[in-house]
Amino acid sequence: MSTPAMHLQAVGATQTMRASTGRPPNPYCRHGHAMNGDNVVKKYKKWYCRTCINSRVIATRQRISARVAERERRTDDPFYYVRKRLLRVYGITHQDYEEMLKAQGGLCAICRKADTKSKRRSKWMPLCVDHDHGTGKVRGLLCHPCNVGLGIVERPGFVEAALEYLNGPRT
Repeated sequence: MSTPAMHLQAVGATQTMRASTGRPPNPYCRHGHAMNGDNVVKKYKKWYCRTCINSRVIATRQRISARVAERERRTDDPFYYVRKRLLRVYGITHQDYEEMLKAQGGLCAICRKADTKSKRRSKWMPLCVDHDHGTGKVRGLLCHPCNVGLGIVERPGFVEAALEYLNGPRT
């Protein structure tokens, strides 16, 4: 069982005395601001410097306003995510995509059809960006079926195995 004298020794007599008088235990906050007069706030049984609290509040408000502005920019621009993905995955801008689309006449580079309708999602899909998975170099724009078919054909040994299957005996 601890006695009051032991408590004073363990905690420190000056801190206990200052806390009991209603003043903060340290004359300065951890950032070096003086904690005296109106610059001191007691919150949740701890002493805080008003300067530090105000700077934290200002920083939080700036972060929140930046998030709100970003959210508004995303909702105002329907191609926001498309542009971000084009740049992140393929390294091209939306303008580069539009130039490629114009150069191809708005058609798929293989089957020469325009945008296709997805059977699974039942909505129109723009032309896919075809790229070499080895080098990452963009080759052109393809419709979804051609892009999937080219991905299958590019696998090593697939064409030979498919031809062997087609030319084999029928059961």
